[in-house]
Amino acid sequence: MGIDRAKIGDILVDDNGADIYVFRVNTSYIIQGLSELTRFRKSRIEEIDIIKARKKTNNFEELSIIVSSMRVDNIVAELVSSSRNKAVEFIENERVLVNYDIISKNSKMINYGDIITIRGKGKFIIDALVRNTRGDRLVVGVRKYA
Repeated sequence: MGIDRAKIGDILVDDNGADIYVFRVNTSYIIQGLSELTRFRKSRIEEIDIIKARKKTNNFEELSIIVSSMRVDNIVAELVSSSRNKAVEFIENERVLVNYDIISKNSKMINYGDIITIRGKGKFIIDALVRNTRGDRLVVGVRKYA
């Protein structure tokens, strides 16, 4: 719909649908735009007061991954259990975002606290270095949004 992701607040998704938090000034435009999209033609799209909206709950799955460096291609490959070549494909196809910005270079370094979104695979927070292995690889703590 041509809306900058920074102009939309949280999007809470569950089995019963989604709540999209937006500023009131954008509400009509978003409702109209979503109503015109084919994949939402059977959906009920309505404006509700924020007081009636679902409360955000962050449920996380705790993970540990082992990587040779904090490059985004290494991290993505481990998060989706694939090869680095496959991770590079995800990056080249603009399916990887770091802190909500699309990544175009597979050499980007990831920092602790960064949020990695892999379209179709999930959203992850890179927490902290847990330890180094004997082979000097990094064991990194990760939280996956459940």
